[in-house]
Amino acid sequence: MAGPRRSHTTVPHAYFITFHCYGTRLHGDARGSVDRHTATYGAPPLEHQPGRQAYERDLVREAPVTLAEQHRRVVSDAIRTTGEHRGRELHALYVGSNHVHVVLACEGTPERAMTALKARATHLLRQAGLAGDSDRLWSRHGSTRYLWDQSQLDEAVT
Repeated sequence: MAGPRRSHTTVPHAYFITFHCYGTRLHGDARGSVDRHTATYGAPPLEHQPGRQAYERDLVREAPVTLAEQHRRVVSDAIRTTGEHRGRELHALYVGSNHVHVVLACEGTPERAMTALKARATHLLRQAGLAGDSDRLWSRHGSTRYLWDQSQLDEAVT
């Protein structure tokens, strides 16, 4: 299995970050997912496992979260302003009804950036009265793909 394509540097150009709304993408889902045990570069996603999906569904304690247009605008604004405020370069952004894609250049880890983006979006959704103080809005983690060169960055933003 080949490792990540890297340029002469060990610093990625950017990160492709994806995270889902709470309860909308469960392990075992037919669309595939990655868990902490299979989250290695180049590893295939988990296969469809109806039993695991049912088990994961039983763990969901609140209704799955879907973002209406009003929610998506707030989340989009939150991500844009968080990026500007923290000196991050936002290359691409998509906020859907059940997930968010961000292509972002920043210092530090993509996990830290994802945590900051989720926190800011949550804060602004609550401030706008679109989420309650104790509502879970996001999945526990997400996907953080390293984009090592310009061609990978270009591919991610198209």
